[in-house]
Parts: sequence; structure tokens; C-alpha cells
Amino acid sequence: MSNAIDFAELKQRVPIERAAEMLGIKLTKSGPQLRGPCPICKAGGDRAFVVTPAKGLYYCFGACGKGGDAITMAAQVRKCSLREAAEFLAGKDGPSLAKGDSSRNDSPQPMTEKGLRPLDYLQASHEAVQVLGVSPETCAHFGAGFAPKGIMRGRFAIPIHD
Repeated sequence: MSNAIDFAELKQRVPIERAAEMLGIKLTKSGPQLRGPCPICKAGGDRAFVVTPAKGLYYCFGACGKGGDAITMAAQVRKCSLREAAEFLAGKDGPSLAKGDSSRNDSPQPMTEKGLRPLDYLQASHEAVQVLGVSPETCAHFGAGFAPKGIMRGRFAIPIHD
């Protein structure tokens, strides 16, 4: 069941300060802005992360220098795709936001409760891996192997885990 999400409607319905609240970001009012430590890079001090509700935007003056709207903020904080961030902001039991979605930034690898699903199609004992001198046991330990499909098709792939 893959419904497109109307990002513009969602941003109007969920203001950026509400999104920050939903994400558990602690902010303090400072004139027309809200400020706090950056939840993305965790650097720059207690005033590095700025939310400007009137513009519906945020920016980090700390190490990451990231900025954007409520959906982008949710994606950066939660380390997920824009679509997953929009679904989070819409709420699991919220009404459908189906409409044209011009910014398809779906993560190619769906998230599970404990992170990304393993790339179970990687072939640890493929001849291309053996030529490299990497044992099937080492590949199994790292979840690595020859990728017969996907963006790494035809290459030795080693998934990176956070």
C-alpha cells in the first residue's frame, strides 16, 4: 500500500515547532526564533540549532550546517528518508495524505525496528569475491558479498552500519 504524500499539505498541517516537539527536540524561545543544541550533529552549543516558525525553517550553526523544513528536519534527526519522515509527522493513524508526490526520496532499503534489513541477496561465496581473497566467513560476518542486483550490481558490496 504505497500512497503518495502531499508534502505541502503536511507542512501546513504540522508546523515546524510541532515537528520539533514530536521529535523530542528541546528548544528555548529567543525572540521570534526557537534555539537549542543541534539534535543532528550535537555540536555548537545550546544556541546552534535555530527554528524560525514564521518561515517554517530550521538551520544548524554548528558542525553540520544542515537546514530546511519540518520534513527535512525529521528526516535528518531520525536518519530516514523524506517519505518516512513525512509518514512519521503525519502519524501512523492519521488520515491519508495521498496526492502527487514530486520528491520521491524513498530509501531503497526499508527500515526494520532495529535498523536496515540485511542485504540477503549478497553472495558471499561468489567467484568474484574469492578472486579478491575474502573468505565466505568474513563476508558472512560483515554481511558483505557480490551484488547481483541493485545500485552495487556487479561489485563487491560491504554494507555500512551506524
